[in-house]
Amino acid sequence: MKNYPEKSQKKKDSVATDHFDKSTLTANDFELLKAFEKRRSEYDRLLEESNIIYSKKTCPGCGFPTFDQNELFTTCIICLWEGYDSEKNNTYQGPPNYISLIEHRVNVSSFLRSFNQNHEIDGSIDEIMKSIKEFEQGTKSIDRDDFENNLKNILPTKLKEK
Repeated sequence: MKNYPEKSQKKKDSVATDHFDKSTLTANDFELLKAFEKRRSEYDRLLEESNIIYSKKTCPGCGFPTFDQNELFTTCIICLWEGYDSEKNNTYQGPPNYISLIEHRVNVSSFLRSFNQNHEIDGSIDEIMKSIKEFEQGTKSIDRDDFENNLKNILPTKLKEK
C-alpha cells in the first residue's frame, strides 16, 4: 500500500501465536507509542473541554477523534482500525484487524512522524471535528491505498513553512 502504515515486519516466534510479542519493541517503538499516547490524550482533553458535545471519541489505533461512542461497530476513517474492544488485549493479532493494536499504533505513529516533517494539522478541535463530519457526510471516499492522501482529505492540514 502506497504511503500507508504497513503491517509489522517484526519476527515472531517459530510457534504460531495470536498475540504480539512486546519484547520485540525497540526504543524507537516506545517513543512512537508515547507520541500516540500524547496525541490521544490531547484530543481526549480537547473533546472534553469543548463547549460543543461531539458524539465521537478517540480512535484506539491513531488517537484522532473519529470513533463513534460504540467502538464495537466503528472503523476509523483515518487509520482504518476496526473497533472490537481492542484495548482490553492490545497484543491480540486476529480478526478483524490481523495486526495487534500495539503494532498498529507504532506503524501509524511512525508514518505521522514522517508526515509531520512537512505538514501540520491546521485548526482547533472544532475545525477538526467539522472537517471529519464533512468528510463523513460528503462524497469523498476513504483512500485505502494512500494514508497521506487520506489525512489530507479528512483533516484540515497545511504544508509547513520552511
